[in-house]
Amino acid sequence: MIGELPPPVNGQSKNLAAITADIIACPGVRLVVCSISSGRLRGGLPGHLRKTCKHLRAWARLIACAGRSPRTLYLVADGWRGLIFTCVSTALGRALGYELVLQHRTFAYVDRRNRLMVFVNRALGPRGRHVFLSEGMARKFFTLYQPRRRFEINHNLAQSLAFFRDLRAMPRRRPGPRLRVGLLSNLMLTKGLDVFLDLARRSASEGLALDFVLAGPAFGPVEEAIIRAALAEPGISLDWRGPVHGPDRLSFFREIDIFVFPTRYRYEAQPNVVLEAICAGVHVIAPDRGCIREDLARLGGTCMARDDEANVSAWLEALRDVAANRVALTARRAASLRRVRAEILGARRHYEEFLRVFSATDPVRNAAT
Repeated sequence: MIGELPPPVNGQSKNLAAITADIIACPGVRLVVCSISSGRLRGGLPGHLRKTCKHLRAWARLIACAGRSPRTLYLVADGWRGLIFTCVSTALGRALGYELVLQHRTFAYVDRRNRLMVFVNRALGPRGRHVFLSEGMARKFFTLYQPRRRFEINHNLAQSLAFFRDLRAMPRRRPGPRLRVGLLSNLMLTKGLDVFLDLARRSASEGLALDFVLAGPAFGPVEEAIIRAALAEPGISLDWRGPVHGPDRLSFFREIDIFVFPTRYRYEAQPNVVLEAICAGVHVIAPDRGCIREDLARLGGTCMARDDEANVSAWLEALRDVAANRVALTARRAASLRRVRAEILGARRHYEEFLRVFSATDPVRNAAT
C-alpha cells in the first residue's frame, strides 16, 4: 500500500490508517505498508524532498515484492503535482504484474481534467479498479476520463460507526437561550478560519444570541496570532478549545448546535468533520466542494454556493435562517439522526465489498501499499 499515513493527522491520513488496519485483519492478507507522508502539514522544499525519498523506497519495496503471487498494489492517488508520483507508481505496478487498486481522496483532478490522471487511468489497465468516496464522485470522474474502469465505493461514513455509537451514549447539552456555533479543523485560512471569525464579529455586532467555539490546532504562527487577536476583541463571544481528540472531540460535537465549515480548500473531498457533525445531529452549513453537496442532500444540512465561499454576509444569512427557528432545528436533528444510521450501515456494506478485493485465504495475497 502506498499512501500518506500519520503524521501529520488529517482526514485523509486518519482514514487511511483505519483502512490499513482493516486490510491487515483480512484473512490471508500480508500487507506491506509504505507511507509516503512528508510528516508535516506545511509543504516546502524539505517536505517535498522527504516525500520523494519515501516514494523511492516504496518503489524499491514494490520491485522486491514483485516475485510473489497473487499480489495487489493499493495506491492512494496524490493531489495536483503529486500525481507525477502516482503516474510512476501506477506504471511500475502494472509493469511488474500487480493488480492495481486506485483510491481517490481528492477532487483536484475531478473538478477539472488533468492530463496526468488521463495517463494514470489508462495505465490501470483492464484489470485495474478505482475506489471512490461516492457515486457522484465516480460519475464526475468518468465524465472526464475514459475508458471506464471497474470501481468500488468507499464512503467515509464507513469509518463512523463507532463514533456514532459513542456519541449516542453521551448526554447531549440541553439548549440554552444562546445557540453554539462550532468549527473543528486544522485551523487555516483555506479551511475558513477568517470567515468563521468574521461571522463571530458580525453576530456580536448585530446582537444575535450565538456563541462561537473553535477547535483544532492553528496551522501556524500567523493563524494562531489571528485567533488570539479575535479572542481579545471586546464583545465577541468566542472560545478556542485547541486540539481535541477522543472524548474531547465527542464532547465538542455534543455541545454545539450548528457546525459551520466555510472551507475553500482546493483538495476538499469528503470532510470527516462534516460527517461527524451529522452523526451528532448537528446542523451543518458548508460549501459546494467535493462530496459535500451530495452528502448534505442525503443527510440534511445547508449547502452554500461556491461563489459565496468567502462572502461573510451570505454565510451570516444562512446562519441566521437556521438559528431563527428552534423547533425546526430540533426536528431536523431528529430526522438527520434517523437517516445517518441507515447511511452508515449502507456504507459499511460497501466497505466490506471493498475489503473483499484484498481477501484471499488460499493462497496468501500480498498487498503492497
